[in-house]
Amino acid sequence: MDEQEWDLSQLDEAQRQEKLQALDAKLAQIQELLQRMENLAQLASRPECTPPRRARLQGEFHRLKGEIDRVADSLWVL
Repeated sequence: MDEQEWDLSQLDEAQRQEKLQALDAKLAQIQELLQRMENLAQLASRPECTPPRRARLQGEFHRLKGEIDRVADSLWVL
């Protein structure tokens, strides 16, 4: 079995529910991060956004992307 596959049939119902709830929480966290990234992109695209402000927004955007990668990687170790 691939390390990124789960055999949920080997778990009892409580264990399956626990894993599914943990996955759901992590996916909700990723969704929140994506929403913030969308907001940052919208702010950066405004004509009144100055280059220094755009650079700060871009820095936060890249930090959030790294956070999404970290959360996504943690999905496989639940």
